[in-house]
Amino acid sequence: MHNKKVGGVPDSAHTKGLAADVKVANSRQRFAIVKAAIELGFERIGLANDFIHLDLDKEKPCKVIWLY
Repeated sequence: MHNKKVGGVPDSAHTKGLAADVKVANSRQRFAIVKAAIELGFERIGLANDFIHLDLDKEKPCKVIWLY
């Protein structure tokens, strides 16, 4: 239900427990989180002004970074 309320797509990795959005306050924090996520093996990363989407859904294209 929450996914629908926030405008999420029906096949969202969030609904499968394979994604999380991490709040960020500034660009240094954004860099540190993206660097750590890549080192940990995340291959799907979405960047927004105030959050980073980290995703482990192997059913979707991997090795991608996108902007919101």
